[in-house]
Amino acid sequence: MSSDPSETLPVSPPKMSSSNVPAMLQAGRMKTNMSMDVSSDVIDPIVINDRSCRFVIQNKGYLHDGSRITMGVKTNASINQGGFFPPNVGCHSLIRRATLSIGGNVISEIDDYNHFKAYQSMFLSSEINKSRESVMSGRFVAHEFRYDETLGAQSSTSAPAYGLDTGINYLSDNVIVPQWLNIKNEPTFSITLAQLFPFMKGLNLPLFAMRQEIIIDLLWEPLATQGRVSVDTGASSGKTYPIDTNNVKLVADHIFYDGEKMAADLNTYMTTDTEFAYNDYRLTKTSLSVADAKNSVRNLGGAGRVVTKVITGINDDNRGDGFMLNKYAAIAPNRDYTNASTELRKNGTLTANIRMNDFFVFPIDLTNSAVLFDKTTRAEGSLPFVTREEYSAEGNVLTNNTFHNIAQNASKGLLGNYFFQSYKLPAGRVNSRGLELTTQLDSLPALAGSNSYTQRTYIEIGRVATLSRGFLTSGFR
Repeated sequence: MSSDPSETLPVSPPKMSSSNVPAMLQAGRMKTNMSMDVSSDVIDPIVINDRSCRFVIQNKGYLHDGSRITMGVKTNASINQGGFFPPNVGCHSLIRRATLSIGGNVISEIDDYNHFKAYQSMFLSSEINKSRESVMSGRFVAHEFRYDETLGAQSSTSAPAYGLDTGINYLSDNVIVPQWLNIKNEPTFSITLAQLFPFMKGLNLPLFAMRQEIIIDLLWEPLATQGRVSVDTGASSGKTYPIDTNNVKLVADHIFYDGEKMAADLNTYMTTDTEFAYNDYRLTKTSLSVADAKNSVRNLGGAGRVVTKVITGINDDNRGDGFMLNKYAAIAPNRDYTNASTELRKNGTLTANIRMNDFFVFPIDLTNSAVLFDKTTRAEGSLPFVTREEYSAEGNVLTNNTFHNIAQNASKGLLGNYFFQSYKLPAGRVNSRGLELTTQLDSLPALAGSNSYTQRTYIEIGRVATLSRGFLTSGFR
């Protein structure tokens, strides 16, 4: 049993720090000729309501990182045209905070998990979204060329625009989701433990060798925020979608080898310390008025820590279910293409830099959106599967076709809603001053019913876990 190699989410896998780490700990590294049994337990939460849930996992076998938590929401009678999970995050929109605790110690935790997933989901290809994630997690941002249909579908060879591809209604001016994605049918989706917790990425956790209680806590996105579901503009917005508590389950895959091998492994874990490194993420966020957004200097923390990456974006938390991506959009500066002269057309700009250990990481402030996109690509070692127009609102080839009556080439759709930046930091430890992020934003889109934006920034922090005689502890590198 191995991890799915097509999962391209840019979570850094555990970096084993000692040669004594057995291959069985590493998902996908077991010998093919090794006898192995897999037991899948369907676990009910010990606590479940519309605010949160908690799972307790039995200490047996190796817990595979592909174990899944299933979830969904109850429908609302008013969504005659259908609702859908925001296509860039899917059912991840339901989770505001995810916590993994072992023996009462927090091993991995991330706040505003749903917003963080909006960033990570950029790195999933259209093929993966369409063929896998649309049925597994409800994510479905796949693209297709939109052909000029005025000449007829068979004779047209001109594709002047692109837009969402859901696999159905190819010739329709108003694209809709398939039935398995429509909230009115109350679909159930799932999230793997590796997607929830970077600690679990690529790891088979030896629960049988641990003497501590393993707990997973999920804090749901509050019902009142309308951040769980997006809806067709032909339906009533502002409705609530309770968690379907009957369908929240943990499908835990436990791996077992023959008795002799398990006994030998247990002896190893009880007599030898096993260490491995992983990354965790810490969130800082602040409200920015229009004036503040034009010139902001923020301390991100990280003092005394090994911080390898900074991920940031600007959100409008008052965007709700009438927006295709709901509030899970990192908004780009406005574009102004109203001038007849192309020379006078322009976009707003972002100017950014990071101060680390009393020096700026970049000798010259970053301004060009192509450079910002390149820095994000380099930081993750993977190309974001979003277009220039979706990223920075530059260009003019997004289709004017609608998605559930929401214009794809507008801010309520896909235009300029993936404007995340990621910066790889130099090797080394952050001094007592911490990290400072400097941004200057010019000409952001109008706010949706509020007077401030929210700037979310995640720092990637190096941590080390140690398994010693049945007890797992974790600290910072």
